[in-house]
Amino acid sequence: MIWYLLKDFKYREKEKMNFITLLGIKFWVRHIAVFVLICSLNILAVHKTNFVMSAVGYIILITYAIYFVKNTELVMEIKFGNALGRYKKRLSVLRNVLKDMDLYSDSKIHYIIELVDKQKNQLQYSKNIFKPFTIVMSTILIPLILGTLNWIYKYMKNIDEIVFYTGLIIALILALLSIAYMVKPIIADFIDKEYYSFNSLQSMLHDIYLMDFVE
Repeated sequence: MIWYLLKDFKYREKEKMNFITLLGIKFWVRHIAVFVLICSLNILAVHKTNFVMSAVGYIILITYAIYFVKNTELVMEIKFGNALGRYKKRLSVLRNVLKDMDLYSDSKIHYIIELVDKQKNQLQYSKNIFKPFTIVMSTILIPLILGTLNWIYKYMKNIDEIVFYTGLIIALILALLSIAYMVKPIIADFIDKEYYSFNSLQSMLHDIYLMDFVE
């Protein structure tokens, strides 16, 4: 029953609230390309031992990350109106679906909420992927980085070389973390699509129950 309810709701809903597809592929490609470019320039600056430019590059990277978050919120609002207005439209669509399926009552909605809660956690597949991956990468990367830094400080006598390679490692780590931070939600959104749908449905049912049946 839940799957039919969810399917009907998605079919009727005109505004698909998928974070990735709403903004469009061009939006993501553009921002990821800029992030990669900034990180590449940072690495080049470190390679040229231009530490002033490298420091400026890090500042630009952090500033652009903040701009990216703000720009994402702005694009969403320009395209689809404010968040409250979008959400009210979605609630209205779900109400109609519940009424058409003869499920629009406090007892039935409460039962569906409990049923969704039991099933949704089984659909969060990314936990089984990201958690082991993070543990493995941490187990490998942290000793590798510490070992590399230890080797640099132990065998390199030239202070310029020490500073250069230390800066290079920091730049590479920041570049990898920046890319991982952007790619992870895209992967999770794809893998956990059903989980997010169930979670959203449960939240909306809660709100309908609260607004329509609780005095």
